[in-house]
Amino acid sequence: MKRCPAAIVALLAVMLLVRFNVLAVAQPTPYVLTDKPLYTSRDRQVLLQGAGYDPKQTYYVWLQGPLDNLTRSTGISFVTTENGDIPSILPVTAPPTVSLPIESTSPLGTYLVSISNSTAVDSAVARAHYGIWGTSKYLYQRTETVQTSGGGVLPKASLKMTIQNPTGAQVYDTTLAANETGSFQANWKIPLDAATESYSIIVHGTGTRDVPAAEFISISRFTVTPATLSVAVHGQPDGPYERTQKVSAEFVIRYPDSTPVIKMKEGLMPVAFYAGQLKRAELPLVASETTSGIWVAERKIQRNATLDASYRFVIAANAFDDGYGNTGPEKNVETDSFTVLPATLQVSVSVNSTHYQVPLDTITAYVTLGYPDGLPVMNATVRAWLSSAGSIANVSVTYDKTAAVWVARYRFSLGDLPRPGAWTLSVEAADIYGNSGSASLEIVAEPYYFIAILLLAVFALLLVRWFLSKYWHRLYLRAKRVSSAFRDRWKPPSLGRYLANSFVASRMRSVSQCAEIQAS
Repeated sequence: MKRCPAAIVALLAVMLLVRFNVLAVAQPTPYVLTDKPLYTSRDRQVLLQGAGYDPKQTYYVWLQGPLDNLTRSTGISFVTTENGDIPSILPVTAPPTVSLPIESTSPLGTYLVSISNSTAVDSAVARAHYGIWGTSKYLYQRTETVQTSGGGVLPKASLKMTIQNPTGAQVYDTTLAANETGSFQANWKIPLDAATESYSIIVHGTGTRDVPAAEFISISRFTVTPATLSVAVHGQPDGPYERTQKVSAEFVIRYPDSTPVIKMKEGLMPVAFYAGQLKRAELPLVASETTSGIWVAERKIQRNATLDASYRFVIAANAFDDGYGNTGPEKNVETDSFTVLPATLQVSVSVNSTHYQVPLDTITAYVTLGYPDGLPVMNATVRAWLSSAGSIANVSVTYDKTAAVWVARYRFSLGDLPRPGAWTLSVEAADIYGNSGSASLEIVAEPYYFIAILLLAVFALLLVRWFLSKYWHRLYLRAKRVSSAFRDRWKPPSLGRYLANSFVASRMRSVSQCAEIQAS
């Protein structure tokens, strides 16, 4: 009987030892899991779940991001349940979870979450990986590049990425290879005519960072909008300009990715030409080259353009369209202002000769007028004059409508003899809008023909005088005889002789003779 208590004590000791061993074997290894292996940058939180921890104990969440070398305390803690599980948060979910926030600035890539029982040191009681992936931004313009990156997949594994447009059509499909940390990256350039609105981007494959055989799929979204074209002045107008001249400005137009815009919507007139605050015209743009993105606006200044105004080219906000709905600029783009001057008329003077004989010849000059752009002037006032040795002589000017020229004429007179040599013919012209021009040319006035005539006349007079002095008497007598013979021959008969030989006298004689015969 004395041995019974000892046996009981030994039996109890054995039972306790067996129970301890059973409890030790039943105690699970602590673990932590995330509700999914990959999160998008649009998600709000990472939900944690786990079990196998000491009951009623406080644990701390540590985290290592893609840019970190070590884990760091997140400041998040929890107290395990009586069963050693991670507690739940409202609303209650199954299994119980704790959450880590996903910020808009959270780096994309592979994350390591670690559960520690200390705030000072990461004791790594349990660890798990997850990835955050997505695009570099949520809103893209056409021609921009969608940069996609993330992590959380099995290192060196491959995965598929596809992009679907708003209609569900697949626009991009590629196979990616994860790096040694399970991160991946891909780029897709949005076409300039891509459909707008929301796009879906899908990654899927086999092999997560913690479970090599696990399949995964994750979907994110981004939005595409028409491109806002950048417009800048490439070549400023080099004023001032004269009326009727052509003025031009160059604009360089580019897409958001800096590629040049080489197409414009048909029939578009995106450029406004202003005089002060008044819009004078709407102009098209012409591509200077096929690939440069430089566009030229050109305007011919009217011959009656206002002179006291500041002129400029303006492309209003969103006035340019590439034909795909991409518009620009974001705000008005203007060139430097320039002024306009009266046109200098092109005066052309042609003469029938460059050497004239005074006072025998007449100067005939033909005047044609043109604007700087080459068009003829049809309505103008033209005046001309000759100048020589300080004297000025006006020249008559008339307009020949048939030939569309002004004709200037001047007849030399004896008064011009004192001014031989170089003469200047000057012409001034002005149209009805105040545009004017002038021209002049040199001519030579020579008295040589007149002097020669005078010398010939003097010589002739001297010759006549010599001839008369030598043969005057003989010529006089001969002329007198000839004159007398001529006078005698052609001298009319006397009246009596005329009557005696006339018809009346002979008739009277016949009548008288007949009377005498009858009387006898």
